[in-house]
Amino acid sequence: MACSSIVLQGLNGVCKSMGGIKDVYILLKEELGEVSYSTTNPLVVEQIATKNNATFKHYVVRPSVSDYTSEMTSDSAANTAFYTNTVNLQFSKLD
Repeated sequence: MACSSIVLQGLNGVCKSMGGIKDVYILLKEELGEVSYSTTNPLVVEQIATKNNATFKHYVVRPSVSDYTSEMTSDSAANTAFYTNTVNLQFSKLD
């Protein structure tokens, strides 16, 4: 998305970057324990437990080459909606 297509009122400055994914934490699904959500906002994760003291792997990625998309598929006849969330990551070097 080009910076010129964004309409923001009350913000002065030059649009240099649109942001993007900068850090990624990855854990094997088998090592995932209980996930606790906020009581005031169920979209906020407060705590993630892991099994067998597993730790998340931390990766730093370049924001310009990694992205996140969410695509909705709805069926008005069945009154349902499904979301497909996709994260595309490009690693320049694995340690």
